[in-house]
Amino acid sequence: MLCIVVSSNLQSKVGLDVKRKVESLLKIKTVFATEFEDFEIDDGVIVVPATGGTERVIESIIKATDKPIMIWALPYNNSLPSALEVYSVYKQRVKLIYSQISYGVLDKIGTFIGICRLLNSKLRLGIVGGVSDWILASDKRDAEDLGVEIVDIKLDEVLRYGSDPDQIYRALKEIVANYNLSALTIRCFDLLKHNTTACLPIARLNDEIPAGCEGDIGAILTMMIVSGITGKPCWMANTCRIGKTLTLAHCTVPLAMTESYELTTHAESGKGVAVRGELRREVVTIARYGRRKMILALGRIVRNLREEGLCRTQVEIDPIFDVEEFVENSLGNHVVITYGDVRRDLADFCKFKGIEVIDLCYP
Repeated sequence: MLCIVVSSNLQSKVGLDVKRKVESLLKIKTVFATEFEDFEIDDGVIVVPATGGTERVIESIIKATDKPIMIWALPYNNSLPSALEVYSVYKQRVKLIYSQISYGVLDKIGTFIGICRLLNSKLRLGIVGGVSDWILASDKRDAEDLGVEIVDIKLDEVLRYGSDPDQIYRALKEIVANYNLSALTIRCFDLLKHNTTACLPIARLNDEIPAGCEGDIGAILTMMIVSGITGKPCWMANTCRIGKTLTLAHCTVPLAMTESYELTTHAESGKGVAVRGELRREVVTIARYGRRKMILALGRIVRNLREEGLCRTQVEIDPIFDVEEFVENSLGNHVVITYGDVRRDLADFCKFKGIEVIDLCYP
């Protein structure tokens, strides 16, 4: 990651002082310029206008690269006016932040660096056993649009050590290593004929890399994006009920997301081992990618349920969005849940990737 501090010729002394402070704070390569140079940009660039009169220099940097760009505007020396002038023209390609040179900005810059790395990573998605017959809403084209390489893997490889959950987990770990996978999804219901399921192994694996079930490509791609940006596991769930609240459920919640959990059987079959987890009553982001769109919404978990007829981990969410719009814009049954409001970060990823964002929390 490269940081470029720019200033006008008239205020180069100010610019050099800003460069020194920014470099000391960020601990990344930082250069200073008063005019455009052919900078070597690898995965992204942070541009800091130290003074006014820097619009043309910033514009030249933007035009010279196709990598993600962050403009960090400062609250002095007409930095913000210059940043806003550029942003008004190039907002489809640029992330703009406004902050003093202080530790408070590090989280935003760290997230931007993470997005850049995700965008430039060569990701490999393993599909074990294929896509379940009932998954209609996504296919391999969704992965191709993101530049994610698909690796098809036979289901037999999951059973190489046996059919109990520990053996399946061991096999999945080996598959990830052997195929150099970034994420994995499995056509899990086909394991029922062996009197087992992948619920617990997938839940355990999901603490380490994005792991999903039913071979749902759109859902696992969403998990890859969410976990890639947050650095934390996320949960793929069924949309089970809608109304004043939203009920989501599935048997494969990552253990790291739970306050507590117990092991039980797979909901539909009564076979194998699944996870019934208690999730924290917190704000969550709900996301789903597919067909070059990303649906985003926000809600708060209000209670954990224990009902018959639903998958084992069940949460009721108070939606901060129009549920009818949620249904109307649906990109599939499965959605992805992560703690906190990370919509802005996901929207930034989508901006740099040319993906349409539908944020249901905004009119």
